[in-house]
Amino acid sequence: MPTSKRTKAPKTSTKKPRLKRSITRPAVAGGGQLTAPVPTGIASPNNAVVITDPSGEAHGLGHVHTYDAGDFQYPMSAHIGEIDGDPMTQTQVYSLGPILNQHQTQSCVGHGWTLFLTSAPRVTRPGPDPYRIYHEAQQLDDTPGEEPTYYGTSVRAGAKAMQNDGWIAGDYVWAEDVRVLWKFVLTRGPVVLGADWYEGMNRVDRNGFVNISGGRIGGHCFLCYGVSADDRAFLCANSWGTDWGRGGTFLLRYDDARQLFFQQGLVACSAVENA
Repeated sequence: MPTSKRTKAPKTSTKKPRLKRSITRPAVAGGGQLTAPVPTGIASPNNAVVITDPSGEAHGLGHVHTYDAGDFQYPMSAHIGEIDGDPMTQTQVYSLGPILNQHQTQSCVGHGWTLFLTSAPRVTRPGPDPYRIYHEAQQLDDTPGEEPTYYGTSVRAGAKAMQNDGWIAGDYVWAEDVRVLWKFVLTRGPVVLGADWYEGMNRVDRNGFVNISGGRIGGHCFLCYGVSADDRAFLCANSWGTDWGRGGTFLLRYDDARQLFFQQGLVACSAVENA
């Protein structure tokens, strides 16, 4: 079983429960505010979030963003492959594994990392149990407690759980900005994203895009499996089944991803083999 350079002991039950984080309306570029009616997501006192899409189906979220300065020691930019020409004019799409469905659970991190492993270029079948990865990640993350004290976990903890179970043999790296993310996906492979989730992202528009509009209703994890120059967007796969979006997928605009990075509302992580 591989070892991680960044492991720590599992949390104990003696830690205090975390407090519920309030829903905020963050500033957008230009100093404005995202304005919207009350979000459609339902935040319980222990921070479980469930949204209802236009069809009436309910879906869970579950990404919890925590800061770790150690992430900067593992930059994604160091692993970008050679690019001939302007990367923003180039497209790359990787084959996806089976679209997953977390239903109303808060296990998106486990599902995001499982889809990462079952998609090209890795294509590991069968992949891990996403619920096992999620519950192990809860024991490894930086937030006190586990279900039912609090729900959700971080992308970082999901990567640690993948390492501990032997699914990741190398290390995991982080995108410093949206351009690095684009170039890594273009040359290396899919990336697991954890992002602030807004009301306008609960559905896709007629062109397949989600929109950063309305109030922030929680955090969500999903997989970026490609980049499209024509759309100037990242191709993403959700874990809400194939009836949501376009067969379970959606487009995230490059400029929207850049805004989320700027607001520290998006993290991007992928696994690489050690040299």
